[in-house]
Amino acid sequence: MTAISIKRSFLLELDKSFADIDFGRVSDRFYGERYDRWLAAVRHSASFGLVVRRDYLEVGVPFISVRFDVVEQLVAKFQEPHPLLKASDIEARSTVEESLSDLFGDETPRLNSEEQAIALVPKIFPIVHREGIAFWTRFSDPHEALRLLRGDDERARAAAGPDDIVAQKAVALSFVFVGKEEAERVAREKLAQLKDPATYRNTFRWVEKLLAEG
Repeated sequence: MTAISIKRSFLLELDKSFADIDFGRVSDRFYGERYDRWLAAVRHSASFGLVVRRDYLEVGVPFISVRFDVVEQLVAKFQEPHPLLKASDIEARSTVEESLSDLFGDETPRLNSEEQAIALVPKIFPIVHREGIAFWTRFSDPHEALRLLRGDDERARAAAGPDDIVAQKAVALSFVFVGKEEAERVAREKLAQLKDPATYRNTFRWVEKLLAEG
């Protein structure tokens, strides 16, 4: 038995559980395994990092996330172009996310058989589903997502990444869902929080481009 076959069994079992709540799987060699459900232009997702070792499958901590498609497209539109950045990279982005770091405690599951893989799914899926429902429901409200990202704290960084990306997402959210005047106010707040001069300059240029659009 190979780790590849263990992974296949694990994913097939996950497929069935997620299909019951209308999620479908997207597999990517770089980004791993993600289960998505689109509600209009908002994507709910649960992601799993699976590492194929020589004789076992390692199951990483899952992430749950919400993507506002119009926001992520707007963020990407005014970022500096990068030769390695593809449309699929932008499509993989989420607006806010949360790690289910307590799911496995201190032990990373190492699955040595298809039976272990199949048995793990009913143990973890109800937890992922419960935590996901709470997260997807709350942060599908763009005002809740904006409230989170306006913070100058580790929670905002954990949800969206480095400070410049947090700032861009917060400004874009306010621009799309509230208006230009609020976006300008949020931009001033977020720029004031940036301590690194290079990060400030890059974010300032990005804000200028976005506000010129409106």
